[in-house]
Amino acid sequence: MRIWKTSAAAVAVGGMLVLGAGTAVAAPVAAQPVPAAAHVHLAAAPAPANQQDSEAKQERDKLAQEYLSNQISAAVTVGSLVGTIVGAPVGCVVGAAMGAGVGCVPGFITGGLLGGVAGAAIAGGPTFIGATMNYMNTINSPMPASAPAPASPKA
Repeated sequence: MRIWKTSAAAVAVGGMLVLGAGTAVAAPVAAQPVPAAAHVHLAAAPAPANQQDSEAKQERDKLAQEYLSNQISAAVTVGSLVGTIVGAPVGCVVGAAMGAGVGCVPGFITGGLLGGVAGAAIAGGPTFIGATMNYMNTINSPMPASAPAPASPKA
């Protein structure tokens, strides 16, 4: 009976881990009203020369962060799926071989859970390291020089 309770708890936790992998969504941020005077001031102020470079850097950094998030989510999701697919039959065989009332079904569930967690860690860990290195290299690299505007043809 104790093994059944342990397996049921493991399945509940594993289900939450597997179903939650790659599904994190940021909550929308409420828009803050801007006073009308701020709009007039911003529209009247001349734009600094490096504002476009700053905006381009922010956009590049945002895209790099999204790429990092997508890589890690994909690796963890695929790793947990493959780990579950491999771990479940192995757990079934081990559970059936143990005999003594364990059986295939609890072993299948426990093996799938442990395989999913191991697969997520095995695939997600190295991907996290590599993707984070790529992200840090991207955000710390200088922006390429802006190309000068093409000259207008003279008539």
